Amino acid sequence: MTLVEVMIATAIFSMVIGSVLLGIVCTNYRTYWATYDQLATKYASERMEQVRAAQWQPYLTNGVDQLTTSNFPPDTVVLDPLRSGAKPITAERSVSFTTITAPGGTNALYKVVLTSVVWSYRKQGPFTNNMVGLALPD
Repeated sequence: MTLVEVMIATAIFSMVIGSVLLGIVCTNYRTYWATYDQLATKYASERMEQVRAAQWQPYLTNGVDQLTTSNFPPDTVVLDPLRSGAKPITAERSVSFTTITAPGGTNALYKVVLTSVVWSYRKQGPFTNNMVGLALPD
């Protein structure tokens, strides 16, 4: 073999190995991102379940309304149960309510509930996981 053939074979081998390593690094990044995205969705769903458990009875004489933002203040959750010792990835979780009336002239009330979890990963983002629901009086 000549030196030129050896150099060409080394260059091809380096490109193949470099591509494989880059694929492994990108796959690792996307795996962690997908894990954090799934955890953020879980936390949004958890807050939505807390909202579903709250009472809202506006038609009583002394109506009960636990569906207010003061009952569900913004909080910080940790999205990083997989790594220990590293700086954890945190997310801001919030809930908002919008009261609407039913169309057609009825006096029925509804509340649109929006739960949001905002997080960042490796100086990218912010990413937002939202859940929207409709609350009816009890």
